[in-house]
Amino acid sequence: MLEDVHPALRHVRLEPVLDTGQLSDHHSDYDLIVPLAADGRLDADGLASEANAGRVRRFEEGLTDAVGRFQRKADGHWVFHYDQHQDDDDELGFEVATERFVPGEIVSVVHHGRGHSYRVAFVRPLD
Repeated sequence: MLEDVHPALRHVRLEPVLDTGQLSDHHSDYDLIVPLAADGRLDADGLASEANAGRVRRFEEGLTDAVGRFQRKADGHWVFHYDQHQDDDDELGFEVATERFVPGEIVSVVHHGRGHSYRVAFVRPLD
């Protein structure tokens, strides 16, 4: 049970889309555990204060490729950071501060230096 979990924490699934808006199977999916405000935007204060917040899992066909943290850098950018022993950021979420995590919305992630679009497949409370 997760009795002590912050009430704003949500499980968010991101699925890759092509430029045409169709789902694509050429890139990894993402599972995020992040605090969201009522409008679906990231709750930066909740992310900073909640020890269980800010988790990311990248996977393909159900197999986990990487697990890491979703972090806000001093310059305001949000990044996915997988290797805690390196200072380099693995992936950059751009416009994440203004994008909404609402089912059907499109958000962007830079993976291996290229921007990719992802559809928010679902947003669920943790239970």
